[in-house]
Amino acid sequence: MSPPVQKIRGGINPKNKEKSLCKGHGCNLAGRLQGGYGCTVLSAFNLVERNLNTVAGKRSSCQNPHQPLRSEKRHRSVTAPADRRTVVHNNQKRKKTRRTGSAGLSHAHKNPYRPPAKHGATLRTSGTDTRTQTMKPSMSAKELILAHLPDTCRPDEVILAGPWSFAGEEERFPDFASRFIFAPEPLKGPEAIRHAVSCCRGLTKKLLPDVAGTLCPWSHTLPECYWEVLLTPWLGQLTQQIIERWIRIRAMLEAFENDEITLRLLPKECSFSFADENDFTLRGALGLTFNHWLFSRLFEAAHLPRTWHVSYAEPVRERAAQKQDSFSLKKALHSLLLSLPFPPLKGVRPGQWLSFSLALSHKSHGPSRSVPIAREEDCSALQRLHLPEDMHLIIEKALPFSLTGLSHPRRIRQTRSPKIRCASIVAYENAVYRRQLALFRARGNRLFFVQHGGNYGQIQKACLTAMVEYSQHAFLSWGWTKQGDETVNAIPLPYPQLARIRNAWHGRERTLLVVGTEMPLFGYRLDSHPTPLEVVAYRNAKLRFFSALSKEVLARTLYRPYFTIPSSLEDGTWLCRQVPELTLCRGPLMPHVLGTGLLVLDHHGTSLLEAMAANVPTLLYWERAHWPLTEEFDSFLDQFSELGIFHETPEKAAEMADAVFPRAREWWQGEAIQRLRREFCSCYARICEEDESPLWRTCLRNL
Repeated sequence: MSPPVQKIRGGINPKNKEKSLCKGHGCNLAGRLQGGYGCTVLSAFNLVERNLNTVAGKRSSCQNPHQPLRSEKRHRSVTAPADRRTVVHNNQKRKKTRRTGSAGLSHAHKNPYRPPAKHGATLRTSGTDTRTQTMKPSMSAKELILAHLPDTCRPDEVILAGPWSFAGEEERFPDFASRFIFAPEPLKGPEAIRHAVSCCRGLTKKLLPDVAGTLCPWSHTLPECYWEVLLTPWLGQLTQQIIERWIRIRAMLEAFENDEITLRLLPKECSFSFADENDFTLRGALGLTFNHWLFSRLFEAAHLPRTWHVSYAEPVRERAAQKQDSFSLKKALHSLLLSLPFPPLKGVRPGQWLSFSLALSHKSHGPSRSVPIAREEDCSALQRLHLPEDMHLIIEKALPFSLTGLSHPRRIRQTRSPKIRCASIVAYENAVYRRQLALFRARGNRLFFVQHGGNYGQIQKACLTAMVEYSQHAFLSWGWTKQGDETVNAIPLPYPQLARIRNAWHGRERTLLVVGTEMPLFGYRLDSHPTPLEVVAYRNAKLRFFSALSKEVLARTLYRPYFTIPSSLEDGTWLCRQVPELTLCRGPLMPHVLGTGLLVLDHHGTSLLEAMAANVPTLLYWERAHWPLTEEFDSFLDQFSELGIFHETPEKAAEMADAVFPRAREWWQGEAIQRLRREFCSCYARICEEDESPLWRTCLRNL
């Protein structure tokens, strides 16, 4: 059998050492193999035998890998980072891949993530040494899996960058959490999250002019706030992924610096397309393939240890599904309602939309309280992170069609009488609507957001929420005025959604209802939430809770799983396999909450606020270290714990559930619990005895 061939960028043809020419292109390999040309030569074993010298072309990690080197006589050194690669493949397979079909994934073979063949070698150049070396991975080398699992995956041969590789593979590896080795978790604890959030804000501010220039040649003539409103919901989502993945890469390099590691990367030639911001979140931020590609670009910019061996898979292509932009009366009506000064919000009645819109017809009072999306300390934190400078390729691959298809004005006139309007949460996913808000804000007007769920005011750090919502003139909360060290002009008001269910619990169903939350295996939000490995422990705690319940209570238990999102742990189906007696809760959630005998929550969030407003008997349990909360919210948890409402272990929560389930109404209506519930509602789920509309109109007229 002939030895394997390698496509070497910048190598010397061993067949013609004197001329070093590529017959296919007639180019000098020492200076011309930088723009995509390649040459099929003998394997690395022959290169070692001849002990050929090469000229190591140096490129800093911050330099654009797509630009040629300054000296035409230099070539890329054959080593681990992006500009020093050796790809084991056949030229004909590469050409065949480029001609493959248009939709979905296109590969030269069925599994491009299959680990490299055992006989493959990795070429390296150490420091200033110009000798080409062949380093064959030893039998003890372990493969670092970044995304997709290979066809054969033995725990003693691999290290997992994170648990996301097992999304959709849990039937093959039911006990993956205990069998496999995972890379260290670098984002544990409040300080690590705070630093990452600060870096994300700094990176968003830094990249904003570049993205604006990509979308509009005259972007510099438009106000900065125009681009902040228009781009931050998507760009902030992208920068969260970049910062989170880069911090993980640095932790992996430090942890496995002295280990022999093989690394399988995706080439930069991969193709991605996203329809809109929501599509990018689902297939980009939570997509295995895009994350593999993003990891690859960041690993290329890092300085890899000499004991790491890099190979490349075939390019892949993922295209957005075609969406028909057909006209419909429903879409037209929705767009018309979004143009109201107070658009439709969840839980707000139609009559209130019009009433509140009229209350906003005045000139806005006082100076603007809008703040920049990043502060000086955020930019300083970003510099200390030593992130790669060039992000153009990542931005190009991640830009959704919803942004590239927009038109932009050449200039925007400023108003002398600033107005104010409410921004719907639809702004996160609707670029056309967001452009209207951006034009409104760029004219000198003001925006405000309204709280639409849990986490607001509860978690210590909220990255994207702070950049998009808290940065505006005002934020109308459900009762809180402060969230850690976040800068926010929070105005507390009783929210109509909570007012409609005030004291509405009746408990006629005589069931125990357990409600869960999302379990993403990627850290796609830099908020104070559990890390990917802590998410695995969070699901295991559910099993511990159900296993500790008595048979009588378990027979009357319903479990409500979270809706399915990509790259997540199995939820209801997994629990039903483990606990066959468990019944899943179907249909709208709120009727079940109001009818249950006892509600159990394993997380804080919207369901907790609604339960307290509706006066539903509630038990809480979660590991506090996995959910960093504000001091104010933590103080309520301490008081809940004293009254037996909150527990830090699922076993204690199950014991309490068995004890109070038969007499839940009597227990919950106790004077101490009701007094504490009212105090909690005044801070996080404010309700009032009378109609809340007059309070809203008064507040809106004063904005």
